[in-house]
Amino acid sequence: MRKLSSLFKRTPFDDYDKFNNAPTVIKETTDLSQISDKEIVLNDKDLFVRKGNELQQIGGSGKAGSKGEAGKQGSSGTNGISAFVYIAYASDASGTDFTMTFDSALDYIAILASATEITSPIATDFTGLWKNYKGEDGDPGQSIDHISFTSSTGTGQGEPGKTDTYTVWGDVAETINLGTLTVYNGADGAGSGTLDDLSDVNVPSPSDGQVLTWDAATSKWIPTTVTGGGSLTTENLLLYIENDVGNYLTVTRDRVVWNSGYTANSNFIYKDFGATHFSADFEIRFAFYWLSNTGDGSVCYKFYLSNDIDTITNLNTNAKDYLAVFFNQTVGGAKTLGIRESNGGSLTTATNTALTTNTFYYGKLTRDESVGTYGELKLQVYSDANFTTLIQTLTITLTEKQDFRYLLLGNVVTANNYGLIEYIDIITP
Repeated sequence: MRKLSSLFKRTPFDDYDKFNNAPTVIKETTDLSQISDKEIVLNDKDLFVRKGNELQQIGGSGKAGSKGEAGKQGSSGTNGISAFVYIAYASDASGTDFTMTFDSALDYIAILASATEITSPIATDFTGLWKNYKGEDGDPGQSIDHISFTSSTGTGQGEPGKTDTYTVWGDVAETINLGTLTVYNGADGAGSGTLDDLSDVNVPSPSDGQVLTWDAATSKWIPTTVTGGGSLTTENLLLYIENDVGNYLTVTRDRVVWNSGYTANSNFIYKDFGATHFSADFEIRFAFYWLSNTGDGSVCYKFYLSNDIDTITNLNTNAKDYLAVFFNQTVGGAKTLGIRESNGGSLTTATNTALTTNTFYYGKLTRDESVGTYGELKLQVYSDANFTTLIQTLTITLTEKQDFRYLLLGNVVTANNYGLIEYIDIITP
């Protein structure tokens, strides 16, 4: 065995001089039976000495060696390969309905990577690449054909407070049973509200025989007494604009009354329907009435169509166009009903004297442009509100094709003409 001092200049074991003989180094071992208290174990680069039944380290690890030189750089890898990628769509795996544009109706897709560019791809370029990217359609649902009553917890179907059971069938023959439906029948209620409780209805005290009509001015349904054959489509005269100096006209929703012997001729009400509103065939229905105290020589234009807001006198003076219905009582007392066309001041008129005062009559004024060159203006007078009993017809052949904008009512031209017109119903194609 070699002396320890021959191996090391100075070791931590130099402090062991208290031993009579210098320790010896034995080959590497961990078997304590082979090591005495005066022997040292060299294990790799560490020193151990036996102390009783264990080995104790008596030397530390040596200093780390210097860093080695860096290794040489490895060689470059092989370059990647560029590719042209194409995506196509079709209706099956054979490329039917081939397209390069996405179409949600096509169930198959193919993706092709090519090292060379394909200028105009075709279906065969994608052979073997087609994949169905949509799931299969599910089974169609079963519709309900009908529902039949099956049973009840009461004595019969629909009994209040009881439960009814119904079977839901998918076919007429009742072979496809889709299940059951249970319905609870609530107890019958007893309502206590009235029509007037509705927010858009104002009927606090309706009278027998009245009907509801819509009042645009208040945005409510109001009670109306139907007199003279009025209908729910009649004009709301309260929405018309009044030109009534002296308040000689009395206007309600459905009626305008000229009620005194005023001499001014500037009084009327009117409505603007918009340019060329009356541009083709039309029909205007109305009820009218004149009083027995109407004076001789008096004239009133019950209504007229014009493109100017003015009296008949001014329209005539200024040679304006209009179509009119008028009433005239001659100096001899004859009651004359007439219709008139003004074509630039040139008048065409038709009249009849068969009517009497203190009687309601019902008229239809129509323009039919299919007759002749410019059309026909016709007034038909009936004795009943249902327009079934015809008693008079007035007709004039029109001399021009003219559209109209305004409807004017109640223009008395001369004094002492008393009467009314009501329930005006305008029918245009």
